[in-house]
Amino acid sequence: MRNTENSNLRADTRYRVHSGKIPGRIYAADKAVQLQATSFDISKSGLGLVVDEMLAPGERIWLITDQVGVKFEVRHCGPKSGVSGFLCGLALIDSSEAIDDLFAAAGIF
Repeated sequence: MRNTENSNLRADTRYRVHSGKIPGRIYAADKAVQLQATSFDISKSGLGLVVDEMLAPGERIWLITDQVGVKFEVRHCGPKSGVSGFLCGLALIDSSEAIDDLFAAAGIF
């Protein structure tokens, strides 16, 4: 059965497909180690990353920039054919920052 609530949310969200830089550092909230990550898509409410280690759904992740710390929750993460690392979808929580604006301000778009 299709989850129409998530489908409608996704239909209303505009994504920018992007491969590359991140305007800061990525940390798992419960670890003091920086994750190696690259972005693959960005929206106002979320971020898609390829990371070097498996992240658990529900895990909290921080994007730390020069100006702000932005908190995310891992929604899904797993291996993907043709990708070196783990493909993870993160949802923005507890922030007034729009993620695509952070990338644009850093000159990444």
